[in-house]
Amino acid sequence: MESDESYIDNLIPAGMTASTKKDNDGIVQPGLTITKDSPTVSINLDNTIVSQRLTPSSSSSDVLEEGSSFMGSMHMNPRQFSTDNGMNIITNDITGENENDIDDQSDLVDQLAQSLYSYAATTRNYPKPIISNEVPNVFQETQDSDELNKQDKNFFILSSAGKPIFSMNGEDNQITSYMGIIHTIVNYFQLNNPNNEIKTIILPPKNQKFVFLNKNPIVLMVTSTRGESVNELASQLDFLYSYILSSLSERQLSRLFGKRSNTDLRNFLEVTDFENLDRLCQVITYEFYPELILNSLQCMMVSKTLRNKLHEIMSTQLVKESKFLPRGTLLYGMIVSASLNRLISLIRPKGHSLHTTDLQLLFSLIQNQFSNMNENQELWVPICFPKFNANGFLYSYIKFLPCKNYEHNKNVLILISGQKDSFFKLKLFADKLWNKIVDENLKSKIFDIGQGYKVTDVPAPLVHHFIYKAKKYVQFTMPDLEYHQSEEDSDGNPSFQNAKFEYAKKLRTYYQQLHDCITSEGGRQLNKSILNFIRWELKSNVGATASFQKEDVNLMGLVWVTKNFELYLICNNGITDKNIIFKSARKIVSWCKKNESKLFIQDGAVF
Repeated sequence: MESDESYIDNLIPAGMTASTKKDNDGIVQPGLTITKDSPTVSINLDNTIVSQRLTPSSSSSDVLEEGSSFMGSMHMNPRQFSTDNGMNIITNDITGENENDIDDQSDLVDQLAQSLYSYAATTRNYPKPIISNEVPNVFQETQDSDELNKQDKNFFILSSAGKPIFSMNGEDNQITSYMGIIHTIVNYFQLNNPNNEIKTIILPPKNQKFVFLNKNPIVLMVTSTRGESVNELASQLDFLYSYILSSLSERQLSRLFGKRSNTDLRNFLEVTDFENLDRLCQVITYEFYPELILNSLQCMMVSKTLRNKLHEIMSTQLVKESKFLPRGTLLYGMIVSASLNRLISLIRPKGHSLHTTDLQLLFSLIQNQFSNMNENQELWVPICFPKFNANGFLYSYIKFLPCKNYEHNKNVLILISGQKDSFFKLKLFADKLWNKIVDENLKSKIFDIGQGYKVTDVPAPLVHHFIYKAKKYVQFTMPDLEYHQSEEDSDGNPSFQNAKFEYAKKLRTYYQQLHDCITSEGGRQLNKSILNFIRWELKSNVGATASFQKEDVNLMGLVWVTKNFELYLICNNGITDKNIIFKSARKIVSWCKKNESKLFIQDGAVF
């Protein structure tokens, strides 16, 4: 479908509005309410049929807890942690250096700083964060006195026999009772109706959802009050289950539980597996991770000439090494930005490609485990790609490309094989391939690739951010997230890092609602072609005697879906004219199609 669809202009309904309400406790409950017309209207571009569609309520905001574990290694021994900081703390406690020697006034300032900005530093040490306020936040977190209950989201993984395996929040003594309840509920429905397993429980007061995924002998459950759809939560559970399979294949699980149904799977998982599970939960819960909700990947923005040259070298080198690298040894090869989890180039067999979930797991492995390794080291990692073959393992040769002048921009070469004894063959091929890239003077060009582009580079006025997905390539593109900072701010500033984190969470919440308004609870798209507008509205509660004026929230979002693409767009605060917004949307689509060869890997090197 061409981007110039001017016949839609007269079909866009007006009068759509939405707002947020406060419940009896004074907590903001965002959601769409009807004023004049329906708040969200779906337009079927094929039949020009107007249908109503209410969007679900949004999520509440939660802050990533301090001390949460981050992804370490995967299928390898646990990494070593430095104990210097711990020894310093112990020494200070013994010598008494940690005693409170601050005066009352300074101590009060510190407490106020912690309550206002939610970080454990003082305002004297770190400047106040400055970020974009064009997209305000209308979502507020709920409060609960219990440390575990106040979490608005939690993941549980247990065996079919009720043995605990993993929980995102809570200690073992806290989650044992929860695991028992989950096991009882699942078994009750299995006994009463074996052909109809329990999948969802929804409690109306807080719109709390309990979503189950029974993958015998593994049971997964997520509880959430964030307003996420059932399909979105089920996809997150499937992603975590895929990680377990990447470490232990389905065949291995069946063998373990076939011998003993009450096997404790924790005895067969490495410490780093639990770290990785926890890190994945943190990413899909707290961070802006559109790859999962869109089920697609993001590529580096590379010039067409450079990308084609890389693909040509990869294909030519594979043909030259056919004598030493027999056909079938190499299944897939790719160059990836390890810093950003984005593809640069790809070589694959004709008619075959890896599933996005498999690649997401592989990229997470590289970014969170191996990114700090020496560039001279080479890795040989067995990993099960569950969407490719859940019963077997493939073997990944991983080589960080050496470049001393680009320490913060690491690129990695990955070669995947089904033969566990092909390490030296792939190593020889990788060395010759890299030498050829260096001989062609492409080394510096690969490392000079920027992170991406800014929203101001796209000729679409009044747009704060957007995501464009090309369905044909199962890839998406979006502008880099921009944070407005002062000269005093730096990447090492905790306050600024926290501000960036909150900004990303805020965008994730808006895009979640945009995506939910075009899909049913089961995850199916409502129509083949859809144009939706969503409006968020929140009046400022600042009194008239206040010394400053807080801007009201009046925000508009757009979702445009056709057979060729999906576009999710958020405008600047106060921009509500649908005609202006849709014109900007068409300009974005036109720009993305014009730069398609730069934004996406269209075919790659095919053999």
